[in-house]
Amino acid sequence: MTSRQAAVAAMSLFVLLFLTGCKISNDAAAKSSDSNINRDEEARKQQERESQTLWFVIDENGKKLRNLPDDDPEVMGVNKLMVLHSDVVDNLNYRSLNVKDEFRFYSQGFKEQLNQEGYPQVLLLMYKDNEIVLKLNRLAWYEMAFHRNFKTARLKTESEIVIERCSQEYMDKYKLKLGQAYVQPRIVDLVKEGSEWKIARIDKGPFVVKPSSPGK
Repeated sequence: MTSRQAAVAAMSLFVLLFLTGCKISNDAAAKSSDSNINRDEEARKQQERESQTLWFVIDENGKKLRNLPDDDPEVMGVNKLMVLHSDVVDNLNYRSLNVKDEFRFYSQGFKEQLNQEGYPQVLLLMYKDNEIVLKLNRLAWYEMAFHRNFKTARLKTESEIVIERCSQEYMDKYKLKLGQAYVQPRIVDLVKEGSEWKIARIDKGPFVVKPSSPGK
């Protein structure tokens, strides 16, 4: 609206009030009521949006205490950790595989556990023997729950991965298909070591064929 149009509108309103007195008309009152309803509705929607946040704080019994915004320092720290970790473990290539690349994201206790279980040797043999190459398509978040002391946390994520190369024997054994996109759900426990978040445990679900998009 131009300044001239605004002035005309203001003058029209002044004339209306002058001719009818200072009492607001029923139409005006209705508009005011509608405005209040709209504000209430918007407040309700905003509250719903806030309640749908994926990041929150829980107590010792797992009860949700409060939500956290996307720009919370703890949320941002964990986000960065998980994105970097996924970029390594979900983009594995038998030609360049180095277990140390993923171990830098793990807590001291988790690294010791994996070494005791012979994880590095098993991983190297599996990838090299079957010439496996994986590519990450997408990392999805489901929730991130921090304990109130911000020393531990639990995440639920899902990685969408494509098998770009793999031996036929391995694919037949596990009923996998080259070029197919699979999703793998994960539950990740985190612990804070000093000022940095580290992964203390990962529970991985099975590879599941990614559902086709509607219309495909």
